[in-house]
Amino acid sequence: MLRFRLISCSWKLPERSPDRPADPPPRLHPTCSHAAGSDPGLRLRRACRQGRERETPVVIARLAGLTPSVQIVPFRGEYYELKTSRQHLVNGLIYPVPNPEMPFLGVHLTRMIDGAVHAGPNAVLALSREGYRWTKVSPRDLLRTLTFPGFLKLASRNVGTGTNEVIRSFSKRRFARDLARLVPEISTADLVRSGAGVRAQAVGRDGNLVDDFVIQQGRNQIHILNAPSPAATSALEIADHISRMVA
Repeated sequence: MLRFRLISCSWKLPERSPDRPADPPPRLHPTCSHAAGSDPGLRLRRACRQGRERETPVVIARLAGLTPSVQIVPFRGEYYELKTSRQHLVNGLIYPVPNPEMPFLGVHLTRMIDGAVHAGPNAVLALSREGYRWTKVSPRDLLRTLTFPGFLKLASRNVGTGTNEVIRSFSKRRFARDLARLVPEISTADLVRSGAGVRAQAVGRDGNLVDDFVIQQGRNQIHILNAPSPAATSALEIADHISRMVA
């Protein structure tokens, strides 16, 4: 476990100018100090700006003065479910052969403990960090993605794959056709639209999708920029690794 403890944490509001009667919602500036008494440890005093929307670790690292080695790009995965009358077609997990160049598994079939069968997901660019549908757009998030050189390189190398994913997002027939490669009996009429999830995908400046842990260290600070699956399973090992970095 980490060998330091939190000894103080305060939240500071920016000073309000009396000349401005209608300020926008204030941004909180947290300042935290860590110490470990007589044990080896870490002492930090940093101000991190946080708005109304949750900032990613990469944004926080940039605000702290670092140049992050990756950028977090949101990708949305959309799902269908099999109708109840067709759930008998799937008795377990059915996956396609994965593409080793991509961290996405491709559309697959998953039988849940309640008997429902999830089909999907695809993988399309989300237009917001919380873009669970096409109509959810954040100009700031989208601009951050489209101006990142790594994403432009990624997109230019995968035009065909990206186009197919977008078509599958809008075409139930295309989605069903891909599922039929796994279970030929599945047809468009068997699918019911379900939910969606957003994956915070780390992309390197070289345009490669990063599927490993990324920990970046600066002066008196350590940032975990990417913690993909199995992050929860690896939590103790990550903590041990960071404790050795700060010892």
